[in-house]
Amino acid sequence: MTQYVIRRILHAVPLLILVSIVSFLLIQLPPGDIAETFILEQIRLGDYPDEKQIQKIREQYLLDRPIYFQYLSWAAGFVQGDWGYSYLRLKSVRELIGERIGDCLAWPSS
Repeated sequence: MTQYVIRRILHAVPLLILVSIVSFLLIQLPPGDIAETFILEQIRLGDYPDEKQIQKIREQYLLDRPIYFQYLSWAAGFVQGDWGYSYLRLKSVRELIGERIGDCLAWPSS
């Protein structure tokens, strides 16, 4: 039985890595990035960011790095519990998941 569990875990690891790569690539697939979104939002608000601000954002989110470096950074952060930030909800993804799990585990009130 122990060998079966170990074998299943060893099969699961490459599958999780593959799923994470596909997930990352799907996130990267749509055109544009957070820097472009920031620029458009600033323009909508009447502010025109300069090239220095745009470059700072691109560096902050590693958009100036190759895609494999972005993936490795994303995967390392995920393993360490940094699941990102929701700009729609203005909260960390970890907090949002915690709220949802808490809602699912809460007893219904009578």
